[in-house]
Amino acid sequence: MRSRTVLLLAAAWLVVAGGSTVARGQEAQWKAFTDSGWRLARKGDPAAGDHLAKALTHAQGFPPGDARRALTQSYQAFVAGKAGKAADADRHAREALAALDALPADSADPYAGRGLNALASLYQARKDYSRADQLYRRALAAEEKARGANGVGVALVLGNRAGLLEEQGRYEEAEPLREREVQILDTPTAPGRADLAAAAHLAAGRMYRQWGRDAKAEPHLARAVELKWKSGNRNDPAAIPYLIELGRLYLALKQPAKANLPLRHVLEQREKSAGKTPQEQVELADALHDMGCLHLLAGRPTSAEPLLVQALRIREKAFPAGDLRTAVTLHALATLHVSRKRSQQAEGELQRAYQIKQKVLGADHAGTAAALEDLGLLSARTNDLESAAGYFRKALAARERSAGPRHPSVAGTLHHLANAYRDLRQYADAEPLYRRAVAIKEKEYGPDNPELASVLDSYAAMLLKAGRAADAAAAAKRANALRAKTGG
Repeated sequence: MRSRTVLLLAAAWLVVAGGSTVARGQEAQWKAFTDSGWRLARKGDPAAGDHLAKALTHAQGFPPGDARRALTQSYQAFVAGKAGKAADADRHAREALAALDALPADSADPYAGRGLNALASLYQARKDYSRADQLYRRALAAEEKARGANGVGVALVLGNRAGLLEEQGRYEEAEPLREREVQILDTPTAPGRADLAAAAHLAAGRMYRQWGRDAKAEPHLARAVELKWKSGNRNDPAAIPYLIELGRLYLALKQPAKANLPLRHVLEQREKSAGKTPQEQVELADALHDMGCLHLLAGRPTSAEPLLVQALRIREKAFPAGDLRTAVTLHALATLHVSRKRSQQAEGELQRAYQIKQKVLGADHAGTAAALEDLGLLSARTNDLESAAGYFRKALAARERSAGPRHPSVAGTLHHLANAYRDLRQYADAEPLYRRAVAIKEKEYGPDNPELASVLDSYAAMLLKAGRAADAAAAAKRANALRAKTGG
């Protein structure tokens, strides 16, 4: 009897062991198809749906409400949403959320955060920002429980939620998320995260640039390039977007010497691969344009002109009807013509740039307003003050409609228009514009910021012309005091 019991126990053990082996194989197949499906989904490959369908087949043996099945369904919802299949996306999302919602509050399930993150991406793509934000928050909490506060998954969710906030212009809320993402990924104790850390620094730098905080963008973009070059071949095409961002930042900061290395490297790489595809030609034009702008900024118009002309020819061939890149190069050429006292040619280039921007962006876009301002500045330079005032009035109306009457960008346009009125001796029209510009800048930067000095200088000059010497002296004194704070 005892021997029969031993045999039965042995047989039972074999069944359990065999079942466990089957289960492990089933989970391995599920994981392989789920992971490959998600990789393909992020690339936009239509094969993603087939891989995820196979993954779901392998998940049928999992217990009801299993988070693994919910993860696959979350990915399916994302793929269906990208394909424009809203009903399928909603069905998959409902089924996934039903399982994820049923998990215990203290669950540390390793798949929950990834599923919630994918669903958040689905709703973000639909511009359902409130629901997406709620899901990103849940994904972050789930990842922290499953992998700790400094896990890679935590950093990725932080980055995704920051992107959601940036999409809405909520940079102050996004900033601590980006900084924490960078802190998690860029750590000496985890050198294997170098590529992820580089991407996080790049995203942080882009956020600061979009926010108008170029000085805060610099250390992030410089670190991103450093990490990218450390982790591989310097001629790796994957490093080019990092170099472009850093080089263009230095152009914006008016530091051509620092911009030279990254932008020259990009141009050399683009010239090696140019001509194979239309896209490569467009990329070559971008690199030529950037180097042309660098020479222009450095006071070398003779070196800049052939690069900008070549960039324009490539752009016009690629986009005969005109595109925004063409408009940007036209603007750079106009700046070059101004430096060489070719006012008529400069006006022609600026008019073409304005027409393209108005067509592509619309009359009320900030880019169109900037083109009008450029025309106004050129007119003021040639002493055509009536035309200058007309352009500035149009630009001001466009900025106010697109960004609101108290946006920082409006202050610059107010300043230009006030200067035009001052030079036309229309002091009563100029004064309230100067005051508005000062008030906007005070609110944005604070009353003691040197940003106010240039407007106060112009205001002081107007007051002096209007015969109000005491008021002019007070405005000039304040401007000098502000400049003294930075040694300017």
